Amino acid sequence: MIIDRERIREVLPYGDAFLLVDGITEASGNTASGIVRDVGEWQIVKNLPEPSSLNYEYVLIDQSTVYPDNFVGIMHVEAHMHHFAGHFADKPLLPGVQNIEAAAESSRDLASLLLANKKGLRSTRLSRIVNWKLKRKIVPGEELIVVGSKSAVEKDLAVINARSMVDDEPASYGTLHFQPLELSDDYHPGKATIIPCHVVEAACQIGAYLILGHPDNHSKLLMLAEVNAAVFLESICPGQELQIRTKLLSRIRRNFGKAGFTVDNLGHTLAYGTFTFRLADKNT
Repeated sequence: MIIDRERIREVLPYGDAFLLVDGITEASGNTASGIVRDVGEWQIVKNLPEPSSLNYEYVLIDQSTVYPDNFVGIMHVEAHMHHFAGHFADKPLLPGVQNIEAAAESSRDLASLLLANKKGLRSTRLSRIVNWKLKRKIVPGEELIVVGSKSAVEKDLAVINARSMVDDEPASYGTLHFQPLELSDDYHPGKATIIPCHVVEAACQIGAYLILGHPDNHSKLLMLAEVNAAVFLESICPGQELQIRTKLLSRIRRNFGKAGFTVDNLGHTLAYGTFTFRLADKNT
């Protein structure tokens, strides 16, 4: 039996606007599984028609300045943004994955320039998130500054160290890996792909259903504290039904726990990783 979105919302404190999971297929012991069938326009990014080093649309970043080895990006966190209608319905907070996505957008600009000498390069894609720590809540009306620099460049890989700040206060930091997309491979002008960070969020929501469904946790929120590692093996496209499995890897101690996840489509693994979460009271 599949637990539908209406019943999921009875457990999760999300409004419908930010509930990414379409159904829960299992929730017992330390494991939960769910499916993602439909994605909204706000969850995808499209390659632009004309190839260039910066040839995809921005979703979150309002301004990005790229130098040979580093970048600065600006995101105006505004109340009308789609995710605030659901995260959370009565307490708008910028989802942690959107913080990471903002950094990834500007980092991708730099990665494209660093890999520009690769023959046939048309774009780059986020292939890995490493040790990305979220340190601060971000609310509507604030300005998120994202900065980053080159860590390493190899034939088919650009590694970027990045961090975000609000009023000079650290908001998040970590490392992002990018791989090239070639015209003959996975890049097509106008092609739409699902934002990789949203796959991590879907895995978190499935884990949250398992944890917050426990009677002791009904008054809690589950907050993403760190993406320890997330590996995206290929681009994920709208129309693919995703089967996501989230498994608790440790007991919850001092309100912190760790979970692993896998994302499959028709038995083919598209992504996997681990994340650390924190339980917080709803009214804090």
